[in-house]
Amino acid sequence: MSEKEYIVTLKAGVDYDAFNTEMVASTGAGDIPNRTVDVANARPLSQRNTHYALTDAEATALRNDSRVVDVQIPPQDREDIDIGLNAIQESTSWRKDTTQGASADLNWGLIRGTSKSDNFAGSSPITGGFKYTLTGEGVDVVIQDSGVQTDHPEFTDSAGLSRFKSIDWYAASGVSGSQSANHNRDYDGHGSHCAGTVAGRTQGWARNAHIYSVKVNGLEGTGDSNTGISVNDCFDVIKGWHNNKPIDPKTGVKRPTVVNASWGYGGNRGTPSSGVFRGNSWNYSDYGSNSSNLWANVGVVPVIGLNRRINVRVASVDADLEECLAAGIIFCVAAGNSYYYIDVDGGANWNDTCNFGSGQENLFRGSSPYSTNAFMVGNVDYTYTNSLEQKAESSCAGPGVNIWAPGTEIISVGSTDNNGTSAKYSSYGGPDSPLDSNYKLMKISGTSMASPQVAGMIACLLEANPAMTPAQVQTYMFNNAQSGKLNSSATTPQSYTVDATNNSSSAYTLSNGTDRNGAVSGDNDSIAIKVGDTLTITNNASVSHPMYFKTSQTTGTGDQVSTPAATGQGSYGGNGVQWTPTLPGTYYYICSNHSAMAGTITVTPDIDFDNQDSIWDGNNRYFYSPLWDDEKPWSSNISGNFGI
Repeated sequence: MSEKEYIVTLKAGVDYDAFNTEMVASTGAGDIPNRTVDVANARPLSQRNTHYALTDAEATALRNDSRVVDVQIPPQDREDIDIGLNAIQESTSWRKDTTQGASADLNWGLIRGTSKSDNFAGSSPITGGFKYTLTGEGVDVVIQDSGVQTDHPEFTDSAGLSRFKSIDWYAASGVSGSQSANHNRDYDGHGSHCAGTVAGRTQGWARNAHIYSVKVNGLEGTGDSNTGISVNDCFDVIKGWHNNKPIDPKTGVKRPTVVNASWGYGGNRGTPSSGVFRGNSWNYSDYGSNSSNLWANVGVVPVIGLNRRINVRVASVDADLEECLAAGIIFCVAAGNSYYYIDVDGGANWNDTCNFGSGQENLFRGSSPYSTNAFMVGNVDYTYTNSLEQKAESSCAGPGVNIWAPGTEIISVGSTDNNGTSAKYSSYGGPDSPLDSNYKLMKISGTSMASPQVAGMIACLLEANPAMTPAQVQTYMFNNAQSGKLNSSATTPQSYTVDATNNSSSAYTLSNGTDRNGAVSGDNDSIAIKVGDTLTITNNASVSHPMYFKTSQTTGTGDQVSTPAATGQGSYGGNGVQWTPTLPGTYYYICSNHSAMAGTITVTPDIDFDNQDSIWDGNNRYFYSPLWDDEKPWSSNISGNFGI
């Protein structure tokens, strides 16, 4: 019997001690027959995750236990996913900053988050100020990332003293282990950039907050590999450290903890073979090698892309996050830059699947770490249209993204690698820091850059309200963020008109028309439209060739499309056959007398899954707060509970 390490993740509220006692008893647990199960990693600070030595058969059986969320091998041992630098949630495009002058060298999210004005753009010099006086005093911010360049001048206080706090995470938390990571350096540059937005003196929100770094194993840059804290421990050490904090005599409560996690799991996949989309099964072979055919008929492939990296949920990591939230720690998590729609449990896309050579994947469930009780942050572009913020093209979206913030071309801290040269994400340059010419500021785009905007705002909120729970913080921020601030319009409906004549009884000849793909012409040419579009075919065929729009390619009048009664449906002699589809699918225009006279009408969803400009949650919350406008600056003079 061959055993290997598995993580058993329990549902919230399950009696951990009782379950563990049952697992290690000689009689076995529930679905584990009659043997003592070895504990590979007890993880005493976790009440939901324990590593056991199980056979594959036992792991499969245990997944059926009503107390268990999932049984998975440790993420670092999985071949289908990786963390690495690809897990960092920045987009694939950023640009060198060419603006000059101190006024231009600012994180434009500070402006957008503190002013009603729509005149501020990341591509233009910032000419206005930002009105808030809270600085995160008395709050601890943790950057769970690639490390932090702690000697950067952005991380000093008004007296020039460092606000970075270097600790041994294992000793401070009580978790068993030895810290090998150099958390005080960032050979990648990503973590430093995030830290600068959360708490930088000129680029960040919480200018007086204390800064901590948890370098996650796999996120380190070149020259610093295998020195981070494992994912199994990187939540436990934060939780243990937070639990061990003393009471702050100034407030009567512990110093609040805000964590920014701008990373997530994913894996590269090949061509899908089959799957399920909104309850309907599909096979890739049915649509040939052209992914657009599958998209047109099913609506799924362009979302995941062929050979594209897809998001992966890891149950144990999500449970670790939930336990941190239960301990009173606030988490802000980058939603991802995979163009994905992220659904929530019970949503229309929650159970959508796709089969690859490596196995079946659940689509649209987002990346870990994930929790609806955390802030799952999407990225808005610096453009502003018709008084609405614009989603950044690559940002994940959907109901699983519960808040939005500026994340495109954000100026923040750079770092140096182990050779003393610019680190990976700092090498793209930018103006020298006005504080120290030896360090660079640079622009990066992505949800990684949006999440720390939120984390910084929360740190300021907690200065005035240090006793707030994660649930109270989320309620307050959701209630005070602006609803309906994002562009939520679906793909603009279009009207298309095509002329038709007949080629004897063998084909309709189309001409003088367009569809979503451009010109429509030729014998029995296919037509592509979206739900909500209106299609009119002016039928100038001879009298014996009446045209119908139908759900099947058969003659006669059966299965004709009935939306309200189509104007002139089935007529001829210059009358139009008109239809506005309400559901995606494959339809047909066809002569009621001649089966050869037929062409396809492909109707795709009105939601543009490719760039997802139209996919938002119901509230479209954007982080501009009325407490931070010019009339009501967010000030430490505001007392009480901020209206909670």
